[in-house]
Amino acid sequence: MKEMVDWIKATSDIMVRVLLGQEENLPLLKDFINAVLIDRGITPVKSLELKNPITMRSVFDDTEPILDVKATDETGRILDVEIQSRHEHDFVHRSLHYWSKLYSEQYEKGDLYGKLNPVICMNLLDFVLFKDKPASQYHSCHMIRDLDDPDTLLTDHLRIHFIELPKIKPDPSVVPSDRLVKWMYYFKEEGILEDDEMKIIFKDDPIFEQAHETFQQFTADDELRMRYEAREKWERDLAWHREGAERRLKEAVEGKALEMAAALKKNGVSIDIICKSTGLSAEVVEKL
Repeated sequence: MKEMVDWIKATSDIMVRVLLGQEENLPLLKDFINAVLIDRGITPVKSLELKNPITMRSVFDDTEPILDVKATDETGRILDVEIQSRHEHDFVHRSLHYWSKLYSEQYEKGDLYGKLNPVICMNLLDFVLFKDKPASQYHSCHMIRDLDDPDTLLTDHLRIHFIELPKIKPDPSVVPSDRLVKWMYYFKEEGILEDDEMKIIFKDDPIFEQAHETFQQFTADDELRMRYEAREKWERDLAWHREGAERRLKEAVEGKALEMAAALKKNGVSIDIICKSTGLSAEVVEKL
């Protein structure tokens, strides 16, 4: 294990795009996508075309950061890969919104709806989304089915995958036989394990050798490291300001609710009605 306070994480949005979003790394993207698809019994891709390719340096040049890697396969299916590090309360809704955007933007006025292609979103999560599911259920795929007859699938045009990285506990002495688990090992441990430990994972595997070489090339470049660290600081500052704004808003709403409850109580309104009107608990209202 590397003794480092800070390191470039393979699970950062920048590194996921560097690893999977470059034209020369198309074999990596194809391998990862097929690992996800095959794990759920879905037909793998034969070929891919990147729709938003980057280079190591251009990954920082977007006015607004692009967080995903988007491609189409030989059948026209749209495949989107995204990493999510923070468990925001509206993440699932955002994921569904993003799927709908990818699906609807295919349509142009006058087109036939039958020309729309399936959209498959693959979300790599650096947190646990489904806390009630056991660690063995680290990969879930969500589609639209009939509640009364789950075998009846409405359409295969919507598939949203969630891969929960924290549910996998890598063992550096073991080479995973499962391809998706091997990818999860890689994303969790690249940049953290020593090179000799990483070699156990990618030994005699050209895909992971290429991934490791890409990571080393990025981390060995002083300019890229500085830009990465600046981007990470910007992300942390943005998250800090957002959390502060949310906290202040919550405090303001609670303050208004307390004021309203105190006024209602003073005018003889029942505690039950006050609770329903303000959302406060009876215990809080009684203390006013």
